Amino acid sequence: MKKYLLSFVVILLCFKGMADFDKHSFLKHFNSVNYKEKVALVANADFNEIKDIYPQIKDTLEKIKRKVYTNTSSNEAKFLFDLIEAKEAQSKSQFARCISILNNSLEYHCTNINDSLKALLLLKESYIKISDYNKALEVHKVIEKNWDRKTIALWIGTSKSTIYSLLGIYKYAIAERIREYEAGSKDHWETARMYNDIGVFYNRMQKYDSAEKYFNKALKELELVDKKSIDINYYDFFVSLIKSNLAVGLLKNGKYKDALPYLLLDVRNSIKSKEYESAFNAYVGLIEVFIHLKNFSLAKQYLDTLDFYDYPEFRYPKNLTKKYYWTSIYYEKIGELKKSLDFLKQFIKLKDSIDELEKELQTINAEIAYNAQQNENAIKEKNIALSILKVQKEKSETVKVYLILFIVILLFSGFILYRYYKAVQKQNEELEKNNKIIQQQNQLIQKSLKEKEMLIKEIHHRVKNNLQIINSIIRLQLNKEDSEKSQVLLNEISARIQSIALTHQMLYKKEKFLEINANEYLKNLCQQIFTSFSDHSNISIRFSIDEKNEVELPLDIAIPLGLICSEVITNAIKYAFPDNRQGKIEVYFQCNENNCLLVIRDNGVGIDLSKTKRKDSLGMELIQLLSEQIEAQYSFKVDNGTIFELQFSKSAYGKK
Repeated sequence: MKKYLLSFVVILLCFKGMADFDKHSFLKHFNSVNYKEKVALVANADFNEIKDIYPQIKDTLEKIKRKVYTNTSSNEAKFLFDLIEAKEAQSKSQFARCISILNNSLEYHCTNINDSLKALLLLKESYIKISDYNKALEVHKVIEKNWDRKTIALWIGTSKSTIYSLLGIYKYAIAERIREYEAGSKDHWETARMYNDIGVFYNRMQKYDSAEKYFNKALKELELVDKKSIDINYYDFFVSLIKSNLAVGLLKNGKYKDALPYLLLDVRNSIKSKEYESAFNAYVGLIEVFIHLKNFSLAKQYLDTLDFYDYPEFRYPKNLTKKYYWTSIYYEKIGELKKSLDFLKQFIKLKDSIDELEKELQTINAEIAYNAQQNENAIKEKNIALSILKVQKEKSETVKVYLILFIVILLFSGFILYRYYKAVQKQNEELEKNNKIIQQQNQLIQKSLKEKEMLIKEIHHRVKNNLQIINSIIRLQLNKEDSEKSQVLLNEISARIQSIALTHQMLYKKEKFLEINANEYLKNLCQQIFTSFSDHSNISIRFSIDEKNEVELPLDIAIPLGLICSEVITNAIKYAFPDNRQGKIEVYFQCNENNCLLVIRDNGVGIDLSKTKRKDSLGMELIQLLSEQIEAQYSFKVDNGTIFELQFSKSAYGKK
């Protein structure tokens, strides 16, 4: 969040001249120009600057639009209207509708590279808003490919490094951020921004020592900046922002006293700069510090301060969950377990409600956007038909047609609103029912650490059940698919989901919920894979796993390891033994003090090694990405069959 806040402030500084936007002059100019210039003026304006006065000009634009769409075939004019509608939808957080408008405009109305880039830039930001980061990355690559062809000044928006970080591919994000820096200005200010961004990426990778190194570099670069040429208030805020980022790693490493001055500085400068979201996070950090330092009186004072400030950012639901969580921890530490449990219940209830509400809002927003777009398309087609009839019929007949059209639209709109109302009502009832169930379950929680462990166990159980439900849905779809290719793809997806589900199943059956027995897990996983391929009775499997030397792996390593194992074994079953020849697959897994080795060998026909380097194979790409995630080295060899070896360090992700 702080990284995005920094980028936002930089943008404001770059366009500081726009801060003096004169709405009165804009309206005066709008009213003085012709229809074409009116539309172009609004389409090319920053919608955030004109949204307060947009209702005053919207009726005029609608009148112009009706004339344009019914009396001209100009794609240039239609694109400008698309741009206005997309910006309006985006400002109202109707991102699904914005995406629909832009995709339609790209297909039918964009006539030059400048228009296409404008639409693609808006499209990318909308995909980011609905968390579809893969789509956003695809759009960004198209923008990059055509960026040098533009003939006007455009801002590229969210950077590729930021999108990589949102996808969780932090190594790519760091490399791309360095490339972006090399391609731009290399002054002290931009260098500090780059170092800060890389430090944030390392924080998210939980590599706090590396993050600290880059944050300190950023602070040294800022010392070299000429303070006379910049906004000193923003300079102070940037310094406190970097130090607050430093505090994140210090808190994670238990260096609470070292983090304290950074957090206090962040609180002061964030409130001074009216960056209340940043201030809230700093307050939460201070509460955490004083709780761990056993200074409970100061911790209570800062908890009370969160209630004292009347800032909307302090009342955001996600921020309230943080407040409830640390209030629960506070009361637990001072021995008031009943109050601790009450706030823990509020935390769980609010968090579940937020998750459920976000899912509902995404579904409703997408459905409304689709229906709205269908209605708009239908209206456009009917308006075109009416324009043709207008020449041929009398005025009275035209009035009747418009009246009938209005009634149909009114009834249809009423029907949509009714359906929407009923859907929302039903969802509210289900939400209320679920809340009652959660309240009943929360009453069973007892006053001890064991209750929290049971809650974690239930979470793993639910994750496993949800994955099984998803897998069941895939299996139902598989039975309906006639396409062999679709069946293969669905089978592969099912196997990957089963691998992840098995991990959570084994976790919730154990006393430890953050580690899993690798020997037992791999053995069960292999048996599960073979069970799913019941028609391959000609193949046998043998395990060479040291069961005496039990290896406990963290969840962040176990899940990628299971997915890699599933991909290799599934590939061997499918392709290594054609014509039902007798085959054997051997799985070997062993760990010493430092490293672990997984070997999967078959006596089949042998893999084509050139295919292991192809990027169009999803299985191979998964093996590569998952291996990078756990910092593992893998290889394929052919020797009387295929040999796959994967070696990784037990200290990956800091796990000893």
